[in-house]
Amino acid sequence: MRKSWVEKRQNDKVRTQMYYAKKGIITEEMEYVAKIENIDAEFLRKEVARGRCIIPANINHTHLHLWQLVWQLVVKLMQILALQLWQ
Repeated sequence: MRKSWVEKRQNDKVRTQMYYAKKGIITEEMEYVAKIENIDAEFLRKEVARGRCIIPANINHTHLHLWQLVWQLVVKLMQILALQLWQ
């Protein structure tokens, strides 16, 4: 699934989702997760850039496992909410 996505960025020195998010770039992985999660891709990019959301998209593994994405997003958002309640 991600093979063509990863190949386009093959020559980039840094290839993490956070790197692209901080540069203001919405990757295909971010678009995919945003579509599945029914959230705005720009919102997701900002959350990844801030380190509040993780997309486990290793360049050596060209498949995204949807259940991992959904679960990690839910867990991360719950952590954010919990931290905000304690402040």
